[in-house]
Amino acid sequence: MAEAAAAPLAARTAWARHLAAPVRDYLRTETGGALFLLAGTFFPLTGWLGTLGNMNPLHHTVVLVRHAAFGFHADTDILRVAFLVGFALLMWRIAIYAMTRKLID
Repeated sequence: MAEAAAAPLAARTAWARHLAAPVRDYLRTETGGALFLLAGTFFPLTGWLGTLGNMNPLHHTVVLVRHAAFGFHADTDILRVAFLVGFALLMWRIAIYAMTRKLID
């Protein structure tokens, strides 16, 4: 019984079976795939799509990771970190407001 269950997996190593699973699962979701595409993760965004992508916090995170790997750009990186901190504070306040309404009402 155990041999039959293991037979389909015998052609692939444990590394190949488990390495890409979290990324693949995340990209299969509707929101995960759209956020990655609109963040300019896989290709550069230009025109109106680039403007839309610049409002995506994931875009700023992707650019910061690229700059960490290939060299920092101090002037723009500080602005990107400030944007991410501001976005986090805004989302935190919205969450507190929504939970306060639910708990008090």
